[in-house]
Amino acid sequence: MKPLIQQIENEFQRRFNDDYILVKSPARVNLIGGHTDYNDGFVLPVAVDKSIYLAMAQNQSDKYRIYAIDKKDYYETQVSDDLSKSDQGWPNYLLGVIYELRKHGYESSGFNCVFSGNVPIGAGMSSSAALFGLGLFKMDMPRIGQNVENHFVGV
Repeated sequence: MKPLIQQIENEFQRRFNDDYILVKSPARVNLIGGHTDYNDGFVLPVAVDKSIYLAMAQNQSDKYRIYAIDKKDYYETQVSDDLSKSDQGWPNYLLGVIYELRKHGYESSGFNCVFSGNVPIGAGMSSSAALFGLGLFKMDMPRIGQNVENHFVGV
């Protein structure tokens, strides 16, 4: 079996045949203070050896195109002001980030994305809220991630 990163890179090239950036977001466990960091409490998160990886690139269309390797499932939707939830469920984690960033004044164009990870589902781990490079305040990042899960995904 091919290493995870190679699977993602190969799948991205097979589907989109384009340059991309590869982003790694490490999983974490909270040794103390689960869900208190965004409530001004103390927390001690620790990165572990599991991660989520995304290969991503802007495209020249007005579509978000997302492929989840683990689910062997593809999702595509129009870039529009009326971003709606997907009945497929899993795309809402990415769509919710777009939705929340728009509320903070950020715009997004169409993109292609392939992702996978080795974070065990339901194991009490999560991937980090990877919202770097946007000039957000430190406390905005976990709040955006929380809003995605609570308001868009419905967790």
